[in-house]
Amino acid sequence: MLRCLGLLRDSREQTFARVARVLSDGIARLVNTDAHMVVSVYNNWGIVRLLLKRLALVQDGCVRGAVGVFVEVVVLMRCGAVDVGAYYEDLLDTMAAFVPSDRALATTRDDAGATRDDAGATRDDVPSHMSGSEAASKLIALLYDMQDIAKAQAADAALRADSATRPSDHMHSPSTSPTTTTRHLQPEPSITSATSLPPALRSHRTTPLSMWIGAMNALATYACLSSRNVRQLACSHIQRAVSGLDVQWVYGAFGRVLFPLMDTLLRADLLADSAMEDTHARCISMLTMVFLHNASALQNAEDCVALTMSPSLGSSYLLPTSDSTDAVENVPESLLSHVWIRLIRTLAVYIRTGKMADEARVDAQSPSEHGVPMTDTKRSHERRRHLSVLSEMAEESVKNCMLVLDSMGIFGRSDAEREMCL
Repeated sequence: MLRCLGLLRDSREQTFARVARVLSDGIARLVNTDAHMVVSVYNNWGIVRLLLKRLALVQDGCVRGAVGVFVEVVVLMRCGAVDVGAYYEDLLDTMAAFVPSDRALATTRDDAGATRDDAGATRDDVPSHMSGSEAASKLIALLYDMQDIAKAQAADAALRADSATRPSDHMHSPSTSPTTTTRHLQPEPSITSATSLPPALRSHRTTPLSMWIGAMNALATYACLSSRNVRQLACSHIQRAVSGLDVQWVYGAFGRVLFPLMDTLLRADLLADSAMEDTHARCISMLTMVFLHNASALQNAEDCVALTMSPSLGSSYLLPTSDSTDAVENVPESLLSHVWIRLIRTLAVYIRTGKMADEARVDAQSPSEHGVPMTDTKRSHERRRHLSVLSEMAEESVKNCMLVLDSMGIFGRSDAEREMCL
């Protein structure tokens, strides 16, 4: 049956669009009825995944069914019924295709269940449509569950490594046979054993940290969308996810999640948009708090070179402290100085942009020399007032960080050493 459904993936656009909504609901019901059968066999999951990615191009009426499939797959991964490493990236890739567009986020649903657009007109052509904000909320929750699964995978790996270094009590029990001991120590096999996977996937296993970074980057995508509520929800989940991490994961969170998120927010269009002020402020605060809470751990981390060159992070993960391309030579004395320099560079952009906005506002108060009406000029600069607010917030964040680092003795113990560092 799935193979027959898979034939629809290569059908013409008009034919596929006519059956897309029914096909989406049918796949969701099929997975809800017997998720093990669909997901446990990798070929079946491949058919479902490719169909969902084709349905993502249609969007209207197909999001609800796709979300239902995602929920079932996440449940199977959480309970260990499928090989997490084999399906994790596929699921993230498929979910990325359903990120709501600005048009979808502008569509709301009233209490009666009717879908309405920005003008308030009822859309009768989409009777069972899931609004963009509702879909985004469910997908954010699923992504948070997925990063939680990656953390659980790391905890299980650490527990297995610890158990391997300790002799089991059963090994020394004369009443326990080797067969019984082996059966007791072995975990229950998952539905997708290595022999049921394609050869390419048998040798491919992602690390828990790389899986976690992938889920967090997907969450960061929602923190830059046009809907304010969606952005706030995504930032809240990101802030919860980056708390209570060990030093390697903290370093990965800065370099692969938080700093790339700030780089995206510092794009000219997002920085100039006053509607994004709350998200900028939230992310500046989050970046600063994560740094302050983990400053001591980053300073005391051992083997900085080995950690920055970790294969689970990748060579592109290095955060060079200068413009030199030789990353190994530029590895700093501690992870703290590594992250601190990137943090300063990020906050400095907000500070410089705010200063430029203030200077432009002062110039706008002088008589116009190019025939531009004064009211239009002032109105233009009023729309950029949020840049000054963000600049002040960035300055306060820098001051707080410097006070904490100074209390740790990072800038030296004497006044002369502090003056030289600063």
